[in-house]
Amino acid sequence: MTQGIYKIQNILNKKSYVGRSKNIEKRWVNHKTVAFSKTNPKYNYPLSKAIREDGINNFALFILEKVDDISKIKDREVFWYNKINPEYCISNPKYSCAAKDPKVSKIISKKLTGRKLSKEQIDKAKRFGADHHNSKKVKGIHKKTQEVLVFDSYRDAAEYLVKQNLTSIEIRNIIKSISRVVTGIRKSYLGYIWTDKINERE
Repeated sequence: MTQGIYKIQNILNKKSYVGRSKNIEKRWVNHKTVAFSKTNPKYNYPLSKAIREDGINNFALFILEKVDDISKIKDREVFWYNKINPEYCISNPKYSCAAKDPKVSKIISKKLTGRKLSKEQIDKAKRFGADHHNSKKVKGIHKKTQEVLVFDSYRDAAEYLVKQNLTSIEIRNIIKSISRVVTGIRKSYLGYIWTDKINERE
């Protein structure tokens, strides 16, 4: 198990991806799994698409730097990102979330141009924050079986999905996907329709 900064490189065109992890070897396995998991939000990310198109055997993993102090790992990732300028990364790691990266923000803005959200969707989007995710109940209804799951928080729901091996991505990204269903931005996530409209008996 290696903690630090890694690079995944396409040996055909030399394009690369740079990331950080507490367990680089496990993260590499995760990247390969995600590339072929259609239900995963990262299925259509640049690296995942490239792995499917060029074949997993044409990608190699390199450990760029071992980082013992976890508090310094993000700074080291930013260093290597700026040094290599990896083509498969969708945003600069120095930003707390991809949407804050000017490059990504511009793309999102362009995609949303002309798209109208209802007042309810806008109000819900404004309410979503860390406190909301940790305290607001959420319900998932399975599209096929109609199984109903009720959780005390978005985080509880995300942790359940991981334990059930339905996904292996980071908790914060699962929460974001659930939130997008609740606000009406997407229809479902991992086979469930998510809502925060819950009866008192549930």
